[in-house]
Amino acid sequence: MQSFGQEYALEIHDARTGKDKVIKPNKRILVVTKEGERHRGKYTISDESHISVDGVMIALEHVQRIRRDALGMNIAKWTAISLGGFYIGLGLAVSSGIGIFITTSLGGSLIAGGFLLPTFSKTPNSTYYSYSIVDLIPN
Repeated sequence: MQSFGQEYALEIHDARTGKDKVIKPNKRILVVTKEGERHRGKYTISDESHISVDGVMIALEHVQRIRRDALGMNIAKWTAISLGGFYIGLGLAVSSGIGIFITTSLGGSLIAGGFLLPTFSKTPNSTYYSYSIVDLIPN
């Protein structure tokens, strides 16, 4: 697979505000296609109308939405879920009344927060956003 070049980037244009966001190649992104397929990973630019996410070629015209998929957010999510499971297990192992309540409540909150964490990050909807490949080095 040939890469289109590192002087190009993916641009997300917001039609409501007129603002553009540029995502440089080799960054982690989440792509959802109009067919409902989800692709997650580092992306490269293949040509002026296609990107590749972990080896899967995707035409920009088939994209429903794209967003950054920060590795730190994924680590925080799974850390919260794991800690929540630990605290629930600890609460069930403790035999005192108030200790069970506190640790299981804390555990449940961490698990819920871990699952809700990705929801708080912006996920652009295709109604207002358009995607294109732009040149980072102006002529």
